Amino acid sequence: MRRKAGENFGLSAGEVRTLRALNTPARVQKFVDAMEYCYDDTAGSPRRVLRERKGHCLEGALVAAAALRLQGHPPLVMDLEGVRDDDHVVALYREKGLWGSVAKSNFAGCGFARLCIAPCASWR
Repeated sequence: MRRKAGENFGLSAGEVRTLRALNTPARVQKFVDAMEYCYDDTAGSPRRVLRERKGHCLEGALVAAAALRLQGHPPLVMDLEGVRDDDHVVALYREKGLWGSVAKSNFAGCGFARLCIAPCASWR
């Protein structure tokens, strides 16, 4: 996915600068980890999350997807439906044929991951 020169995806110049400074998936994860976790029933945009520096897993995934998009990754978001737990939303990216994720979570076990798996034939 190539970004056209000057393309800002509806973000202000300052918002683009903030997201472009998060130039690795690990830095994106560090940014969403630093945000205050918000338990409200909201669906804030990346602009709102950048302004307020708080959000829950969906909002964290959306701002992570926006930052990853500026790095040249397609903006992929996946909802993991919980059976005996809350649902969880992650931003996905792919590097060197491997998948990774960035997530905002109130649970320590869910967040940045580099998944060392190749896609199944059924994913294509």
